[in-house]
Formats: sequence, C-alpha cells, structure tokens
Amino acid sequence: ELIEPGSKGWGDANAGYVAPFVPPSAQDLLTDERAGMVCSRLQARVAIGPDTCAALDAMAVDLQTPWALRQTLLYAQEWQRNHRSMDELGWALGYDPAQIDDMFRLAMTL
Repeated sequence: ELIEPGSKGWGDANAGYVAPFVPPSAQDLLTDERAGMVCSRLQARVAIGPDTCAALDAMAVDLQTPWALRQTLLYAQEWQRNHRSMDELGWALGYDPAQIDDMFRLAMTL
C-alpha cells in the first residue's frame, strides 16, 4: 500500500523506507570469518608442524610464560581464532595476524 504525502502514516519513522544495500567491507568479512575459525588442539599442532610445536611445548613448561597461556598450551582442547591467547601465541612465535588466519584455515581442513 502506498502512503501518500500528508496522509496518516507519512510521518511515521522509516515508514516504507528501504535502506540502500551497502556491501560489507573487507574488514567486516575478515571479522566474520575469524568468528568461525575454530579447530582442535591436534588440528592446530598438525597444521603448524614439528618445529613450531617444539617452540610451543617449550613455552608451555617455561615458568616465564604467563600461567594462563601455559594452561592454554597444555590443556585447551579447542582453539578459537578470536581468543586473545591466539594473538599472544602468534606474537611470541613471530606470526602476523594474516599468518595466524592462514594457520587456522589450514587446521580447519585437517
């Protein structure tokens, strides 16, 4: 039903208004993708390989590593890309955010 100018309902907020489509930005798409990036600890370890696993294992027993991060390394059954521990681990290993994303993409295929 059309609402004529000046008729009842014409002044209602957003009555009949359809917002134009605005495509999501690349950052929005990446944020959405990261929200779904989840893998098992085993998938992650297979994806990163023996050398990086050795570095993680050393971090897990090093008392200089923050306790919560050691617990994550030793006991987390599921790794979530959006968890801050993943950025901390990436930084400690010299990974940039794109490399962490790529590791999750690979791990999720295993």
